[in-house]
Amino acid sequence: MVQIIEFFIISFVLDYLVVLAQKSLFKLSVSNWYLLALQLLNISAGIIYVFCNLEFYQFILIKIFVNVVIALLITDSYRAKSVIALILSYLIFSFAEHGFTIFFIEFLKAVVYEIFGIKLQEFYNLTLFFAQLLFIYAIFTLISSLEDNKKLKKYLSKVSFSILGKHIEVTGLLDSGNSLYDTKTGKAVVIVSTSILKKILSHDEYKDVLCGDYSALGASDSVEYVTVGGTPRDMPIIRDVMVKVFCNGEACTKCCSLGFVNQTFGTNKFECLVHKDFV
Repeated sequence: MVQIIEFFIISFVLDYLVVLAQKSLFKLSVSNWYLLALQLLNISAGIIYVFCNLEFYQFILIKIFVNVVIALLITDSYRAKSVIALILSYLIFSFAEHGFTIFFIEFLKAVVYEIFGIKLQEFYNLTLFFAQLLFIYAIFTLISSLEDNKKLKKYLSKVSFSILGKHIEVTGLLDSGNSLYDTKTGKAVVIVSTSILKKILSHDEYKDVLCGDYSALGASDSVEYVTVGGTPRDMPIIRDVMVKVFCNGEACTKCCSLGFVNQTFGTNKFECLVHKDFV
C-alpha cells in the first residue's frame, strides 16, 4: 500500500513539472493552479491502471488519451498543430525522463556498490524520484537557455565596415548601452572585439595586437573609457570609418570611430557593441 501511495505522489509531482515545462516552452496563458488541478486526470489514469489490473500498454494508451484532453484544456489555440505539439512534447519529455532515470539509477547503483559496498535497492523509490527531479531540472534549464537566446536575437544586427581596404561583416548588439564618443572628433565610437582582426591581419600582426600593439591597423590614438568595474582604461581607435548597421529592416550608415577591446562579448554570440546613436 505504501508503494502505491509513493507511486501516485511521484507521478503527480513529475507530471505537474512536465506541464509546467510545457507552459514555459509554449508560452501558455494558464495559471499554475489550473495545471495543478488538471493533474487529477493523470492521477485517475494511475488509479485505473493499479486497481483494474491493466496491462502496461493499456496504461500508456490511457495516459495518451488523458494528455490529449489536458492539451485541449490548456492550449491557447484549438488548431490540430498546437494540440499535437503539446502531446508530442509530453511524450518526448516522459520517455526521455524514464530513459534518463533508468540510466542514472543503474549508474548510481554501480558506483555506490563499488565504492561503499551498499545496495540502493532499499532506497529505490527515493533514488528514482530524485533522478526524475534532476531530469526535469535539466529540461527547465534548457528551456530557460533557449528563451534567453531567443530574447538576445531581437537585439542582434548585422554590422559592416572596412578596415585596411577589407570589408568586414560582424554581428553587433544594438541595445548595449554603449554611449562612448571620441573626445577629439565628437563622433560615436563603435566597440569591436579584436577577435575579428584574425580575418584581415597576418598571424604575427594579430599576435602584436593581442600584446597591445595596434600599429598594423594604423591606430595611433586612443580614447579613455571606464570599465563596468569602474577602472579607467585607454581604447585604441581608428577614426573616420563608415559603419553600416541594419536595424528594424533598414540600413543606417554613420562615420564613426572604431574602438578595439581584447575580449569577447556575450559568450561569442556577437563581436560588436553598437553605439546608441544607431538605435
